[in-house]
Amino acid sequence: MFARSSCLSAAALAFFDAARAANAGPCSQDIDRAWLALNAKIQARIGAGRSGPQSTTALLHRQPTPASIAAAEELAGDGWAAD
Repeated sequence: MFARSSCLSAAALAFFDAARAANAGPCSQDIDRAWLALNAKIQARIGAGRSGPQSTTALLHRQPTPASIAAAEELAGDGWAAD
């Protein structure tokens, strides 16, 4: 019975110790800055214009091939290049 009580105590201690380390208060300003930077990138891409129309090939539910991805990237140009 002592081993079970000891194991339960150790598990409770580990649980509460892990919860204590999960405090994210000091990171909130960094999270806000990252959120604003991400939002700025999204708005810049929206401002670049609409994406191309969806082709009938895209509606066939087939996996893209490396060649089809390269062709689509060539067609899209630099407007939607990843940063």
